[in-house]
Amino acid sequence: MAHITKELKLGLESLFKSQKFSDLTITCGSYSFNVHKAIVCAQSGYLDTACRKGTFKEGESGLIALKCVDAEGGDTDASCDDPEAVMLMVHFFYYQDYAAEAVECKGPGPAGEGGATTDGGNLIMHAKVFGTAIKYQVPGLATLAATKFKIASERNHEHADLAEAIQVVYDTTPTDVQDLRDVVVDTLLEKKWLLKKSEIQAAIENINGLACKLLAKTWEANEVKPAETSPKPLAHACKYCSGPVRAADGSGSAAANVG
Repeated sequence: MAHITKELKLGLESLFKSQKFSDLTITCGSYSFNVHKAIVCAQSGYLDTACRKGTFKEGESGLIALKCVDAEGGDTDASCDDPEAVMLMVHFFYYQDYAAEAVECKGPGPAGEGGATTDGGNLIMHAKVFGTAIKYQVPGLATLAATKFKIASERNHEHADLAEAIQVVYDTTPTDVQDLRDVVVDTLLEKKWLLKKSEIQAAIENINGLACKLLAKTWEANEVKPAETSPKPLAHACKYCSGPVRAADGSGSAAANVG
């Protein structure tokens, strides 16, 4: 089985590199990818729907043009995509993994050494990839990106990009998708000194609902539950009159406390 899996992996990588038999083109900004419907549509609910013939024009034309975020300050609405995140999504279709641009990690690296340069610390790109995966309905990529983001938040929470990464998380995901939002809240509460940073404070003020979530989670963690009290012994019925008999602690009816 391992041999078959390895051969299949190599075959997918070969198809991606050679673009042989490709029947669909995905563009975003300056990027253009010649891909295979059977591969990408099997992993993306969005692409599967878009490529059905007789449903959308993309199914007939074989071209999906994704609207690109304008780095010059133009289009930046929710319909726009980050070209780098799209590129990593396409890479995932064939490799089942992706590597974001490396950034310097402030925390311990894989070998326990601080300052290592690795894609594992790229909070912003992992957040963008997660948002792209949610938008294009690629559950496998969403799970992977969420894992990478969590690891990055543990290792690289001191990075100057943390505030921007938090903003990206809330800008690129709907309110009902809490995966990365929960990581953000947990990170800020576990490492409370981050809340003293002006850029983190600005991000919290700018994001609707984040301050309330932090407050609610703090209250939840500090909530004092009422101590459980042992129930008083139940009074027993008198075998003569069926009335309650006073228990050893004085509970029950005195009237029935007869010999």
